Amino acid sequence: MVNRKLSIILTYLLIFGVGCGFKSDESDNIIYEAPLEFELINEWIIPALPHIPDPRYFGLLNDGSIIFVDRSANQIIHYSKESEFINTFGGKGKGPGEFTNIDSAVVHPDGFVAVIDRSNALLTILNINTGETNQYDYKSGWNNQIGWNDNNVILIQMPFRNPEFRVELSAYDRGTGDYIQLYSFQSPRSNEVVSNESFIGCAFCYFTILDDQSYLTFLMDSTYHVVLNNYADQRVKRFSRPNAPLIRLTDEEIESISMQRQRAAAMTRTTISMNQIPAFRNRVKQTFRDSSHRVWVLLETGPSDDLLLDVFNKEGEFLGWKKSPDQHSKIVFQSGNDFLFEIEPENPDFWHGKAYRVIEK
Repeated sequence: MVNRKLSIILTYLLIFGVGCGFKSDESDNIIYEAPLEFELINEWIIPALPHIPDPRYFGLLNDGSIIFVDRSANQIIHYSKESEFINTFGGKGKGPGEFTNIDSAVVHPDGFVAVIDRSNALLTILNINTGETNQYDYKSGWNNQIGWNDNNVILIQMPFRNPEFRVELSAYDRGTGDYIQLYSFQSPRSNEVVSNESFIGCAFCYFTILDDQSYLTFLMDSTYHVVLNNYADQRVKRFSRPNAPLIRLTDEEIESISMQRQRAAAMTRTTISMNQIPAFRNRVKQTFRDSSHRVWVLLETGPSDDLLLDVFNKEGEFLGWKKSPDQHSKIVFQSGNDFLFEIEPENPDFWHGKAYRVIEK
């Protein structure tokens, strides 16, 4: 039933788009570089087989070791700082500590891994150091995303049975599984235009869950609008800047979107939305916040370009941009001032990653 619901909602999104947006502006020209540097702290080159054929979630532990959560193997895999295999946990199944369909996962630097298993409707929390596993039921929903806040796992989702179209944020105690709803908000519906002043998230937005009862999110369109919502104090801060790069969709991408919408319309026997196919890619890809409460905004770039990050201080002032320290890389984990980059390997049979620490010049 869940898979059918997911298929329906994804089809709906293909036809009508993600529900919220502003009029886009065309800008270019990058301003200046932020006074920060990426300092290399470790590098891994690990055979992809047999343990990590399809890693989707990652984490760095305080001892310098690395965690992979692999969706195809349904396992949690632990490697040392020296790229030596340590242990695997889990596997495909419905028993204690096993997984069927990993929907979201997050790693705590102290050695805890939280995993949402959509098919089993379970939240699993693993202690890497002891092997102890706790499993708790959770309310099923769309777009499950989890993060850590001290000893609590924070879950953001839109519950399935939700006629009011509300996004809910809940906390689960790591040791007991005690559950409390912390916050909820009304999500904009499909193609509903929202103002700068009212946007605090949407049903299918990406969220960066922070450790002080707040989150970062952004509009999934060609505008530049990032929000830091401190839901405990009901304070909202907004981040943007002029002249951020805007990447035009290629003819192949436009054709692909058009074909997807036509197939989706045929499957659901609906009429394609009159909205025009977008001319530009989404401007923002991901957000982070470091130990100094600087907000990092990963921007969309061209296929041959380096990663580009905008950096703001905690007051919301733009500090400048930073490029990724390696070509052909992507950010797969961040905690405090540490960033983990996955590097496109020269040999596809290996996983290549580098950990960097942000330092001030």
